[in-house]
Amino acid sequence: MKKIFSLLFFCILITVNAVGCTKKSSDVTAVTTGLSFTAEISCHNTEFTCDAVISPSGDAQFTIVSPEEIRDMKFSFSGGGTVITFQGIEYKTEGDLTETDILSALYDILKTADKNDVISQDDTFKINGTAACGDYTAELGESGLPLKIICDDKKLEVTIKNPTIIQ
Repeated sequence: MKKIFSLLFFCILITVNAVGCTKKSSDVTAVTTGLSFTAEISCHNTEFTCDAVISPSGDAQFTIVSPEEIRDMKFSFSGGGTVITFQGIEYKTEGDLTETDILSALYDILKTADKNDVISQDDTFKINGTAACGDYTAELGESGLPLKIICDDKKLEVTIKNPTIIQ
């Protein structure tokens, strides 16, 4: 009788854990517009930090904070194209930059992330999706604000600090 009870308890425990480990979470919605944050970015042995503002409409501006050599370089993304400004010089494109551009890849991920289901896994919230830069995983806080983005195809890792909702 003990063996049957133990086996039954073990099966129930496995079932509960399997169901609880990975499930869609309707309680958390990804917040990818109307926010500001600082992004610590690592890609192909290059590291830099930028301040980001994503408007409620989805337009985005990234301002490089470090390294010092490119401090204050601004990347502005909108439906009408991309504008890069640095030391008084402005460069405009008709569309987004190429998919190899790091900030363009981050912008594309943020544009697509809210279209995917949020998954609750081991007390964390994640989105697995695909953008022009490849497959990515976005980790979210309980409020839906992004905390980390990883795109293995581009060896891109973004740690998001101080995400704040803006109007």
